[in-house]
Amino acid sequence: MRRAEHPMSDDTAQRFRVGVGELAGQQLVVLSDLEAETQAQLVPGLGFACIAFRVAVGDEIWPVLVEPPDAQHLVERTSRYGIPILFPWPNRVRGGRFTFGVTEYRLPTPSETGNASHGLVRERPWLVEVTGADADGAFCRASVTLGDLTDDPWPFLCRLTVEYRLHGQTLSLHATATNTGDVPMPMGFGLHPWFNVPFTPQGDRATHELLVPADEIWELESNLPTGEMLAAEAVFDAQAWRPLHDTLLDDVYTNLELEDGWFTAALRDPSSGREIAVRSDSAFREHVVYAPLHLAAVCLEPYTCVTDAFNLAARGLDAGLIVLEPGASWQGRVVIEARV
Repeated sequence: MRRAEHPMSDDTAQRFRVGVGELAGQQLVVLSDLEAETQAQLVPGLGFACIAFRVAVGDEIWPVLVEPPDAQHLVERTSRYGIPILFPWPNRVRGGRFTFGVTEYRLPTPSETGNASHGLVRERPWLVEVTGADADGAFCRASVTLGDLTDDPWPFLCRLTVEYRLHGQTLSLHATATNTGDVPMPMGFGLHPWFNVPFTPQGDRATHELLVPADEIWELESNLPTGEMLAAEAVFDAQAWRPLHDTLLDDVYTNLELEDGWFTAALRDPSSGREIAVRSDSAFREHVVYAPLHLAAVCLEPYTCVTDAFNLAARGLDAGLIVLEPGASWQGRVVIEARV
């Protein structure tokens, strides 16, 4: 692991820290803002997931993200806590098959779902490239390569680099995907942050309010898009703050409303005054909201494309599929703010 090349000022060194530890046999990188009393925990060996984002509120610690309850969950349930990184596709690919150009490709497909799910990098070990602190916070950058093994299920050579940065009550992520091969490559990128809801032990999920300024939702059948879109008001319109009540949500919002090039989806708890905002730049054109009833969590998920974009694009539909030419790169930024 390489430290930052630029020396820190005394004030920066006193405020921002990067620590290294171990959890369940995995290397743990801890970003800390001592002044704001916030912390983020990263596990490079398991998809470079952020498994904890903690914010001090008075004498209490607010665990903003759902954290793995034990070592088994940490290792075996990488898509059910923290912030899983979804690449080279987010969500599902129908039947684990897609056609790009004239070639049909097959992806690993869990037998219980019948669809390829959540990409390939969330369970792979990543290489930590640099850690450090500067005036903009504590940070850690790591990368992972796909397509470079003879038995790699992803047939395109590429590299994904992600940098996490903690500053105050804000955790940001900057991702860069590069086609390092010699043929065009299709791709999509997404994040799947799991937020603890209710925000406090005394809170009520039903009274938490959702804001998603988007006026269309993809029509789904068995969680896969049909290719048609519906008006948001016909499904769950959250263009203005709306209580969750006892509503099950698993929807893909599109036609996002941008402000200064950024889209913001948010959750708030009027009783505690706490709020979570997920801001994504214009590289992201869909936003998934998953609010299950059997789990104490809500997910606000920025996506570059809709679920099953590979197959929708093969049908001639504008699904947000990104095609990188050899040597080309894609970049995107997401910022998570915990407001109190």
